[in-house]
Amino acid sequence: MATQAKHAANGNGNGSTGGGVVGRLQRLLAENEETAAAIRKVIALFNGADTVKAKRNAPDVIAHALAIDSARRERKPRVSQVGTKIDRRRQARAAIAALDPAEPVSAEWLRAELGIKRVGKYVQHGYLKRKGDGYVPTAKARAAAEEQA
Repeated sequence: MATQAKHAANGNGNGSTGGGVVGRLQRLLAENEETAAAIRKVIALFNGADTVKAKRNAPDVIAHALAIDSARRERKPRVSQVGTKIDRRRQARAAIAALDPAEPVSAEWLRAELGIKRVGKYVQHGYLKRKGDGYVPTAKARAAAEEQA
């Protein structure tokens, strides 16, 4: 009991008097309540100003967005390259099939004369076969060329 009375007399107790931890916390809360209220008022003023400004500029923003969208739609549409790639592959396969199966041709010749960029791709898929220092067409290449014709 004597200890509790001693702490209460020093202002370190839990009472609602001005001293002690609780009292300091209550004072800090009161000070910060005033600051928080002032900050809330400023935020409300800024939000109101932004709302008014946004309402005032809305027609200009919408008109600008529509102009950009119409300009975007007027651009030339992109052309798909898939069709041209398929045609280029068919032409390359037809040219490979027309080669003489007894006489190998070099990869450089295939690139230069037939425009084949990756010879290994045609080897992998069975249209060309490695023979000596060059490549010869396979039966698959001839069958594909006959099928296209």
